[in-house]
Amino acid sequence: MQSLRYLHVDVKYLEGALCCPRPGVWVSFDNDAWLTFAANNMVKAENEGRDTLTSCNGCYSTLYEALNVLKRDPAKLALINENLGEIGLHFNASNEVRHLLEVLGEDVGISTLERGKKLGLKVAIHRGCHIRFNPHLLDYFVDILGSIGVEIVPYDLEQMCCGLPGMLTDPQFGIYERAKRKMERVNALNVDAWVITCSGCYDQYDRTLRHLMGEGFALNTPIVHISELVALSLGFSPQDFGMMYARPVSTGPLISKLKDNGIIPSSSAYAGTVRI
Repeated sequence: MQSLRYLHVDVKYLEGALCCPRPGVWVSFDNDAWLTFAANNMVKAENEGRDTLTSCNGCYSTLYEALNVLKRDPAKLALINENLGEIGLHFNASNEVRHLLEVLGEDVGISTLERGKKLGLKVAIHRGCHIRFNPHLLDYFVDILGSIGVEIVPYDLEQMCCGLPGMLTDPQFGIYERAKRKMERVNALNVDAWVITCSGCYDQYDRTLRHLMGEGFALNTPIVHISELVALSLGFSPQDFGMMYARPVSTGPLISKLKDNGIIPSSSAYAGTVRI
């Protein structure tokens, strides 16, 4: 939020938001309930004359797909509005759904991000399955990292699912054939961070890693959201957004390298924003 406002993006928290709800679950269980929950979120933004912004691929997938369904199908929109009417809401499907990568890549612009600090990091990326709904998002993911001085190291499993959907039917598969396989490959890279764009994927890696740690497995690379690296490039401190808290893998070595690279002053807890 601080970073977006600093970049002159008019953004505010969506008050009263519910779960998106999760794609791939509610769609199969009750399609109309899925659309109603999604519309309940989007109508709150619409009523304020705003688009709906998310930094999670899963939320983006649900909201983006649900909005397209409701725009294409007036009868379905009318049915969903009957449900929303029970709580005094009416959705016109007049706004849009935006992903953080899209806003950074299009509204802010890569050339603007290039004016920030160059982090000098090597990372692996996890793209997340639901990024596919917008063919430009992966390009923005790569371009944004390049603009802030981050080198992407390939490892051949970037497109593999994190395993979250499998946790609902076969947790062993989700943990060992998806999450752990990717972690083992990332461990072999000797990179500074594993960068994601999806809160659902982060939750999957966080929970499965804590399970695997109980079996003696260790991931030697911290998992970070791309927005955290953008914030650091703009001059925000790790303390500003809690980069050192609630992590299954310590960000200490990453923060130390950023201090060595002159991104974070070693004598100050706050780096100070850069004027762009």
